[in-house]
Amino acid sequence: LARLVGRARAGGKRVGLLLTTETAGEYCRQKIQPDYLEVLGSRGNPRQIAACLFDALRNCDRHHLDLVYAESIPEKDIGLAVMNRLLKAAGYRVIRV
Repeated sequence: LARLVGRARAGGKRVGLLLTTETAGEYCRQKIQPDYLEVLGSRGNPRQIAACLFDALRNCDRHHLDLVYAESIPEKDIGLAVMNRLLKAAGYRVIRV
């Protein structure tokens, strides 16, 4: 993920990350930081992630980001709705990391 962010930023792109609490904690130790980072909630609490997602996507728009990388969650129960919304927001463009 840090490599993707670094390449995009080196190319002049503004990059955002939408991550779980667990991944954000790990990512913050990286040297290459995004232009915007939003923590959606814990992997163990997909309802919290769902509740934060709409505002997170709006915040990405407000920050005029060129690219947004979002962490996926299991497509089960409410996770299916979260992933559906992310896929639509991404125009169905998915990069597996």
